Amino acid sequence: MTYAIREILSDTGSDLEANWGHLLDEDGTLCSPECDIIIHHRGHVKRWNGSENPIMDFRFVNPQKAVAVISCKSYLESNKVDKKYCELINPFVQKVWLFSECCGPRSSNSIKSKALESGYGKFWNLYFWSKKTSPQPNKEGWMDFVEELKKLE
Repeated sequence: MTYAIREILSDTGSDLEANWGHLLDEDGTLCSPECDIIIHHRGHVKRWNGSENPIMDFRFVNPQKAVAVISCKSYLESNKVDKKYCELINPFVQKVWLFSECCGPRSSNSIKSKALESGYGKFWNLYFWSKKTSPQPNKEGWMDFVEELKKLE
């Protein structure tokens, strides 16, 4: 997902980049919970385990450079939306979004409602899937996600 976001951002002409990591507090001593994706203006405070051939390319980012954080899930149900995560991330960045690779075909709206109720600014899923169906792409959702990324400054 991070790689796809990097490609989308590279076409916008902005200085935004996407990384996995933590946001640091103003003193640079405490950090946020782990962020699956941080969209931020170029630059970072520290890089962990990132060398020429990194195993994990983890960044510590100044919150003043952060634009959005995306929490990513493989499969999501409405009763699994993590409200606590938003509460912990919101002091660092205003835009906290939720993205799921898959969710049930009939549960997307209830997950979106629960996500918004829990403090996430947006929710998208890439596929609809259940035990009774094969994965179906959510083309509209993906296109909406891409458009939201392109609006970021």
